[in-house]
Amino acid sequence: FHEARPTPTHVLAVAAPIFNGDDAPLAALSVVMPAYRFTGERKDTIIGALRNCARAIGGELSQQ
Repeated sequence: FHEARPTPTHVLAVAAPIFNGDDAPLAALSVVMPAYRFTGERKDTIIGALRNCARAIGGELSQQ
């Protein structure tokens, strides 16, 4: 991730892999947002939520 001084027109995307029960990648879950919103504590919250959702989806897919 290249961190530049964000302007109102900059956007960024953050993604997390979704794995199956054999730890093989199946897909990815991503979030796209204005760059100025991806700072400080919010950055950690977004990354944590994205990882948790990707794990939950992978868990559900592994049970099918």
